[in-house]
Amino acid sequence: MKRGKSWLAMIEALHKAMNGVPTFVQDSEMSDENWYVRAISYLSGIPVSRIKNDKLTPEEEQKIEETNNYLETLPLFHNYDPYITKERFYSICAQKKIEMGLKFVVWDYIKCDDSILSSSERSAYMAGITNWLKNIIAGDLKMSVLAFAQLNRQNEVAESDGIEKYCSVSAMWEQKTDEEIIRDGKECGTHKFTVKLNRLGKQHMGEDDYIDMMFTNPKVGIVEAKPHKEVNPFQE
Repeated sequence: MKRGKSWLAMIEALHKAMNGVPTFVQDSEMSDENWYVRAISYLSGIPVSRIKNDKLTPEEEQKIEETNNYLETLPLFHNYDPYITKERFYSICAQKKIEMGLKFVVWDYIKCDDSILSSSERSAYMAGITNWLKNIIAGDLKMSVLAFAQLNRQNEVAESDGIEKYCSVSAMWEQKTDEEIIRDGKECGTHKFTVKLNRLGKQHMGEDDYIDMMFTNPKVGIVEAKPHKEVNPFQE
């Protein structure tokens, strides 16, 4: 929680839309207005706090106007609905496929119904959502799907067994510990991205195997950082 998951989801969506890929973002926690302000901040480089407080220079106001105009040209649709059903989600995807040729879907984030308490039932519930996204949304509608899930306080996805039963690729985005930052070096970033399961190719193996990422503030950006160790992708 509160480790940049939604920023990562937004940046992935913007990256695809900016490259001409029609994109739909289903958001379970951020309103359309707040998401839009974050997108403006990311693209313009002006911190969210300054945009919200209207403490802007004439140059910044012009930059925001230009960014706003650019954002409106992108093939991008954001929908905030914390209680969306699978039927409603499918309907939006099918409609946007007709309207804008939708090809890429981001769901931030999938979660289990709070009324389900049993761990086995929660795992089965998340397995069902994952299977549905893979075979109905990605399969039947011919779209790429990127879905996020939130880690618990033990730094795990409680229903990960259910998710990994059906997903094509499972990856973990997490903040590095102080010990890892010291060991890797500050230039190797603040976060790490680990491919835990990959049915389409290689995956990371071992605790020290991950992609180094830098998450910067207040001008938020997420970029790949200097690798903490030399890696030869062709070495088995």
